[in-house]
Amino acid sequence: MSAAYDPQEDICQSLGRRLRQLRLQYNESQAIFAQRMGVSRQTYAKMEKGHPSTPIGLWVKASSLLNRQDEWAVLFKEERSLFEQFEQTQKPQRQRVGRAKK
Repeated sequence: MSAAYDPQEDICQSLGRRLRQLRLQYNESQAIFAQRMGVSRQTYAKMEKGHPSTPIGLWVKASSLLNRQDEWAVLFKEERSLFEQFEQTQKPQRQRVGRAKK
């Protein structure tokens, strides 16, 4: 019996591969990068392997050290229609102040 496809596992492994690529661009060993993150080398190695139980805080910390923290905002960006975006760019029209009623 073959294992069912797990998209979460695939995503975690892709993140791990990308993390490894970025770390290597900075020319750092796993041990040095793990030390900068404040975790053990073994914990960091699990991240690069795409272990799904890695706390999200570690991913945010790693992305911060790699100057990629802004990419998290894109993941959870509020979707707005083009009409909403257009309306927000328009200047609000001035409204007249009413007179006080007696």
